Amino acid sequence: MAEVGLTVLAVLGFVGWLGGGRKWAFRTLLSALVLVGVGVVGIFFYGYMTDRVAERRARKIHECAIAKVAKAQCQPPSKDAVPTTQDPYAAIAVTCPPYILFDDPTPEQENAAVAAAEEECAREIDPKQKSLHDQISQYRREHATKESAKNAVDYDALAKKSGAIKSRLGDAGCAALGSKGLPSHLRRLGRCNSH
Repeated sequence: MAEVGLTVLAVLGFVGWLGGGRKWAFRTLLSALVLVGVGVVGIFFYGYMTDRVAERRARKIHECAIAKVAKAQCQPPSKDAVPTTQDPYAAIAVTCPPYILFDDPTPEQENAAVAAAEEECAREIDPKQKSLHDQISQYRREHATKESAKNAVDYDALAKKSGAIKSRLGDAGCAALGSKGLPSHLRRLGRCNSH
């Protein structure tokens, strides 16, 4: 890299000397050196500022993580939680953040808790690191937006109105269900007249 820079300076000096003698060669070399100096100072300044910003961001994330670990508490189950097939314990489960520390934690547990809290703080500080789902969820929490019941669509009522759902199957439909050897609880779902 240094050889290329010296070669460029030599070529500029020679062209300046050809164009106007020693005076122009000196001015050309001085201008080139000033440009090189400004470029080098700019590179060092950019590196220095980038390091300072990164250190400040890391310190801010670490302080946020320490505060989260210190204030971490488990949340009792919500009163409107309903057990589902994916989460059968939703109505009784206590929710704890991944960075909670219980009594007498080991140094490994403390480090793991701080690391988990730092990940969460990094997502909070820099929204680009959040997933799209997290950003939408946070917006809904902050602005309390939910689909209201009056705007909800009752698809079953629309299907019955259009005639897509019949209340009872005919004899042929019930016979077809019975001939396939379906259990009785599935035959009842077909709303057969004979059963």
